[in-house]
Amino acid sequence: MKIVAQNVRLIHNPTAGDEEHSKKQLVKLIESKGYLCNYSSSKSKVLDQIQTEEEIIAVAGGDGTIRKTILYLLNKKLKFKRPVAILPFGTANNIAGSFGIGANYASYISGWKKAPKRTLDVGCAQMNENEHYFIESFGLGLFPKLMKEMDRIENPQEDPEKEMEFALAKLIELVSTMKAFACKVDLGEKKIEGDFIMVEAMNIPRLGPQLAFAPHIDPSDGYLDLVMIADNQREDLIKYLKKIGLGKKAKFPFKSVQIKKASIQWQTPDVRLDDELLDLKKKSETTIYALPALFNIICNS
Repeated sequence: MKIVAQNVRLIHNPTAGDEEHSKKQLVKLIESKGYLCNYSSSKSKVLDQIQTEEEIIAVAGGDGTIRKTILYLLNKKLKFKRPVAILPFGTANNIAGSFGIGANYASYISGWKKAPKRTLDVGCAQMNENEHYFIESFGLGLFPKLMKEMDRIENPQEDPEKEMEFALAKLIELVSTMKAFACKVDLGEKKIEGDFIMVEAMNIPRLGPQLAFAPHIDPSDGYLDLVMIADNQREDLIKYLKKIGLGKKAKFPFKSVQIKKASIQWQTPDVRLDDELLDLKKKSETTIYALPALFNIICNS
């Protein structure tokens, strides 16, 4: 019996990684493992070229490229529902890390046919009757502020390791200096209110420069984890971040709250969905919830 090769649609960020991760090299590697590979650059609108016969969508790039692809598929009402394979070529690679996918690309690709799959939940923030989706987290305060600071840098670090070291140092500085903001969270059976420096509704374990702020999160369980750090908890967070910066093992000193749905009111202009800063009024509110098992992620075999 003739074995028909599986069709793969490769969505590739051509500016991520190095020469080994070029269009030519990636297509060659995937086809050497017995697949037919159709290429699309993430920099154009050719995501619309996904064909019915394509059985796997492979995403080569960082967290931003993965998010862009998954949200595109979601906006298409899952018309192109296929298992997603992740080739992590970014700086932090937090999404890939959540599924244990590393840099052994050849071995990973070889196992696509028989590899186990895990579902990926998607978070949703409903604001002004509009639904905004997120893969990593919805955040207030500290991390949106860090994003703004990093965007202001005129000469960013080109080396990924140095970039993450710089981001961690900037984060420690912000924890010390930023103003706290008022926030109210309604969990139905419980209400939380106070002044905070950070509120994050997380869908995966890591934030920013590979920081495990919710290490026990399962992105396949149908829940989000709410992490809230109060104004009077700054020193504990700084101690934790400094240990991370020194390369020491450190346990995150704050507990998260597992939620399926929550209403949040806040008074800060620093708001984000994944890597997107939101331009909202300083005083705003949202309802957040998890949409379970919308995608299948191909894991290591």
